[in-house]
Amino acid sequence: MKIRTHISIFILVFMMFTFQVKSAFGFVDYGVTAIIQPTCPVVPGTLQSAIVVITNFGTISITSVPVSYIVNGGMPTTTTYNGFLAPSASDTFEILFAFIIPGGPFSMCAFTSGDTIPANDTTCICNSNPLSVNSNLDNFKNHLIISPNPSSGLFLLKLVDQLSVNSFITITDPLGRLVMESDFIKPEFNVDLSNEPNGLYLIMLKTPNTVSTSKLFIIK
Repeated sequence: MKIRTHISIFILVFMMFTFQVKSAFGFVDYGVTAIIQPTCPVVPGTLQSAIVVITNFGTISITSVPVSYIVNGGMPTTTTYNGFLAPSASDTFEILFAFIIPGGPFSMCAFTSGDTIPANDTTCICNSNPLSVNSNLDNFKNHLIISPNPSSGLFLLKLVDQLSVNSFITITDPLGRLVMESDFIKPEFNVDLSNEPNGLYLIMLKTPNTVSTSKLFIIK
């Protein structure tokens, strides 16, 4: 009995150690997934502060994220998000360095820094390319064609491949709220999210064998 007890204790300690090692080696990945303020079109001469959505794409929680924005290709303005973001969670953050909207063409990009995958750090609005976080080509690779993208909220979902009857789609807003769910999937169908606010929406396609996520931008 003592031998069995010692073996059980050893297995328990080993499992706890393994879990701690795996947790310690999680990856850090986050990015700005939407710019809530300012909204396009902008009004020249008005004072604005930047409000963005930050999403944790990694496997460990984060509490400190450098966040920057650039207006019309100028010098970056940087501050630090000091909230708490669990894996897959999102949060809104106001960058408390206001700026005056310049006259003429306007573009703004907001981005994070310091993580392991910089490719998904940035989102841009207005004259910049709003698909900088994830392009329509990436969506195609995820078995979905979203048209148009960016959208006013009315768009067409078209499946690239034929799927089984056990597939379904969910759409969530930047804060993770479920805005649509459908287990009735046709080769293509129209979606109306025109009542939803501007921002980045995640479209998750689940099949018996795969789970893929595509990104839709609503800009009105």
